[in-house]
Amino acid sequence: MSGKVGRGEIVVFAAGNINVNFQDAGTQTPSGWQKDIGLAYGDRAGGYAYGWSCDITRSGRNRHSRSHGALDNTFIILDRYSECADTKWEIALANGAYDVTITYFDPSFGHAASSIG
Repeated sequence: MSGKVGRGEIVVFAAGNINVNFQDAGTQTPSGWQKDIGLAYGDRAGGYAYGWSCDITRSGRNRHSRSHGALDNTFIILDRYSECADTKWEIALANGAYDVTITYFDPSFGHAASSIG
């Protein structure tokens, strides 16, 4: 995985939706979302375990665009400081089939939001 990661929604049919916003530490997490500020994999709020292959917390950003909310303004730049060449993100889930949607957007560059999933 390379580039910028914005908000991501992981849909788990048996347990409902898990929404994860990739953001800087100073931004208030939007209601209904779990925050990811770039910490290495570990236990998180809500009983979840997720995170990165290494600590990339100083790579979290908020563009503070007045025309966009926190979900579109926040993201994490992967391996920005060349500290974690094999950067990857993981979440612990029960075995099963899942639909995963990743949406990415950077308001500073005027690109429309895109989704994978």
